[in-house]
Amino acid sequence: MREEEERRGEWKREEVEEKGVEREGGEVEEEEEKRGERRLGEERGGENERGGGERKREEVRRGERRRERRRRGGKRRRREEKERVEEERGGGGERSKRRQRKEKG
Repeated sequence: MREEEERRGEWKREEVEEKGVEREGGEVEEEEEKRGERRLGEERGGENERGGGERKREEVRRGERRRERRRRGGKRRRREEKERVEEERGGGGERSKRRQRKEKG
């Protein structure tokens, strides 16, 4: 039984050496080094791929703009603010049919 396990362990070691990965800090770490370089390449945008990092930055910018818009309020809030200012000044301003219907009841 023990002999069989040792043989299985030996077979695993050979397989690992072929693939080029050994986790216990052994000499065969080529695969992990490559993987690390690949990750760095993705962060930089990659040489052969059109701006992976740039694409990510653009998505972040888009999200920031969306949040900013939400914080300031949409068209409706801006329209209401404009109407409030006009009423304070004494002008009635033209209202949309939808707005008139809403105010009428």
